[in-house]
Amino acid sequence: MSDLAPASSDGLGTSKGSETDSGFLSIALSILSALLTLAAIGFAADVPSQLGFSFYTEQFLALVLGISLSVAFLDRRSRDRTSPRPARFIDIVLAAIGLGLGIYIAFDYARLLSAAYSAPLDAVLIAGILFI
Repeated sequence: MSDLAPASSDGLGTSKGSETDSGFLSIALSILSALLTLAAIGFAADVPSQLGFSFYTEQFLALVLGISLSVAFLDRRSRDRTSPRPARFIDIVLAAIGLGLGIYIAFDYARLLSAAYSAPLDAVLIAGILFI
């Protein structure tokens, strides 16, 4: 038996008996990761334009940024592969904020772009939060 992984590990750095691994956060992380992969494949295959959807590339990138931020905050294995810990409350909050801002920018990009010269308050706040 190796000393690098706990005895209850499945080889991926996650413990089988952990309550959070089988819970909502694990399912959400799996769904977000799959959505990120499918979105990239779909965008590369030009599926949206074939279905008649038209959008700015930046809208897609904002959505990808939001999903990526939420995956990064929810993935507990990225911090310490030998002893994963459950996601803390702040991780969940930051994941939700990142996903929410990405979705907001993606859906409101045309208005944000047309009003960019006047630096609207919501655009300044979003940029500040994403920068931090």
